Amino acid sequence: MRTFIEISNFMEIGYSQNANTRYVDTAQQQNNEVAQNRGGEKLNIDKMMQYMDTHAQNKPQHMCARACSNGLDQLGLTGRTHTGHARDMGAILMELGAVPLVTPHQYYTPKKGDFVVFDANFPHLDGHVAAFDGRHWVSDFHQNSMSPYKTNSPNYTIYRFPGQ
Repeated sequence: MRTFIEISNFMEIGYSQNANTRYVDTAQQQNNEVAQNRGGEKLNIDKMMQYMDTHAQNKPQHMCARACSNGLDQLGLTGRTHTGHARDMGAILMELGAVPLVTPHQYYTPKKGDFVVFDANFPHLDGHVAAFDGRHWVSDFHQNSMSPYKTNSPNYTIYRFPGQ
């Protein structure tokens, strides 16, 4: 079960198409909290993305969860970073301090270090996970767009570490 925060006194991102519900960037904390690694240092998103870009292939290798987990390892976070299925990465990202964005997707602008986690569906039973390097989405390969799927694209959630 995913928990989303909807609070009107944070930085406003946009409106939903129904009623006047405001959605906000939950990674923009009231105290401008910044995620830190186990050494108390600010997360080095550049280091993570450089690692992921360097190790990404040109074509899918069906190892996106491992590739993103290895990238997360570069941040020096305390906690579990690895899972067998991409669809499970959302829980891991939240355990590590990332928060799901509730921004309606038409208003979403990716930031370096954002993660997207696609749910499982048929025929994509493991789901998919990728991170944004500031220009492109990267997983185990360099993607042409946020979604690697040509058809039957499942639902997805965007995650961001506070202070990014």
